Amino acid sequence: MGKLRFYGIYLQSCLFFVSGAVATAQQPEHEFSFHAAGGLSTLSYATSAGKPSDGYGGSLGLGYTYYYYKNWGAVTGLDVALFTAQTSGVNVWDSYRTVDRDLSFFDFRSRVENSREKQTVVYLQIPLMLQYEDMFGEKYGWYCAAGTKVGFPLKSAYRAGVATLTTSGYYEREDWEYTDQTFVGFGTFSGEGEGRLDFKIIVLASIETGMKWQFENHWFLYAGVYCDYGVDNLLRRKRNTHLTEYDVHQLMEYNEGRSPAYRLNSILTSYNAQGVFTDKATLLSVGGKIKISFGLGKATGAVRWKPGWKPTRR
Repeated sequence: MGKLRFYGIYLQSCLFFVSGAVATAQQPEHEFSFHAAGGLSTLSYATSAGKPSDGYGGSLGLGYTYYYYKNWGAVTGLDVALFTAQTSGVNVWDSYRTVDRDLSFFDFRSRVENSREKQTVVYLQIPLMLQYEDMFGEKYGWYCAAGTKVGFPLKSAYRAGVATLTTSGYYEREDWEYTDQTFVGFGTFSGEGEGRLDFKIIVLASIETGMKWQFENHWFLYAGVYCDYGVDNLLRRKRNTHLTEYDVHQLMEYNEGRSPAYRLNSILTSYNAQGVFTDKATLLSVGGKIKISFGLGKATGAVRWKPGWKPTRR
């Protein structure tokens, strides 16, 4: 019983010391920050055309936090975030009706084998979050922020490389399939394709937590982890491109070993007779984050927490 009483008194003393230390911690009313983050930063999707894999990226941004009550703050700012992803082993067969340079109708048939595609997306994000923090002492503590981010696409592009592309043209009136007329784009080729991706404005759910230190008067350092997940589909509902498009305007730019008449599109925005290759794509980002902030304004309450005390604001 004596030991239990001793440990009880010791624990009460520690709690009193911690609560007293917390009571002395003060947070300026306004906080301006710069941050850098990095880690897994990818487009998350499933596709019937190949095997997708995650990519890496990160973000840079400016932030503002208004501490409106005790330990609570409202967070906003601007982030520029990079997301990457790729798909390998793309194997697709397709056939559709189009016209040649003589305006004659035919069925353009193509087979893509062992193609690889990489997507790169840059989003401007505006966070709208609430932050809670609790200081363990005058110089350090922990924080947790949660909320949403609204993302606006700044740049989105893809780059694809084809190991083998086999094309042909079937003319119904002649009942004949042309397979080796390379000067009009029929044959076996290899090549690359690139272009823009048309993505939507999206909303992401966001959470972040970590440690906070005060290393100078009104200067703070944050180190934590975060997770952002897009709740919207990036892809637009309408898909009007084939993976391999016959393009008669490129016939005059023919180079040996490359089809003079095709354009390779992205698997994210293409379809064939069986439907779209990718039904849904979202953004996912998980990693570490470093933030440096500067506080201005009157401190928001000398009393952070203490049993039986009513928080006050100075």
